Amino acid sequence: MKCPKCEKEITHVNVISGCWQKGTLEDDSNKINCYGSVEVLETSEIECPECYADISDSVEETNA
Repeated sequence: MKCPKCEKEITHVNVISGCWQKGTLEDDSNKINCYGSVEVLETSEIECPECYADISDSVEETNA
């Protein structure tokens, strides 16, 4: 598709989403010693990889 902002041909987009990850602390410490898997939340923006414009209104998410 062509980016509606910069009009360059693009084959992929940058999907920006919120996420969270659990970190386990060492005993009696403030140091993280283990990270859990990343959980992806809602998509907040879809951008062109060329001009970084928000093109969320121009693409359709099928596997959201």
